[in-house]
Amino acid sequence: MHIDAAQDSTLILDDGGTNATSAGSNPGEIAAAVAFVDLGADFARNPEMVATWDINSLDFTTTDETYTLVIEFSDTNVFTVVRATATLVLDPATDAGEQRHELVMKAENQFARSNPVLGGTTPILDFKKVYLAPVAN
Repeated sequence: MHIDAAQDSTLILDDGGTNATSAGSNPGEIAAAVAFVDLGADFARNPEMVATWDINSLDFTTTDETYTLVIEFSDTNVFTVVRATATLVLDPATDAGEQRHELVMKAENQFARSNPVLGGTTPILDFKKVYLAPVAN
């Protein structure tokens, strides 16, 4: 299940751009400020979520680049301690072009953010948007 255009603006984890830095230093941003979503104290009432990444392109020029799309969960909005993660590893053979990637996961804590992990010589992740949506029951 995915939504092509409409999404709840309060569930946007990143409003798009280009990431070219290394592991764990790419937290999602909205208007250049680090972004997170507060799922509410009763987040467990709707535990299943889908994270959607709309990707323009990935750079696999030197063939050693790696991309792992990560949603982090924490019990505070500063993410001092990441309590849980949901990950999706991209494959250079099938994921190089413009694509949508979705990951269904259980909401593990009240706060969520996107924090992709990039590795290799010249990783460049160019994307449109990252957002969450509840899974319809």
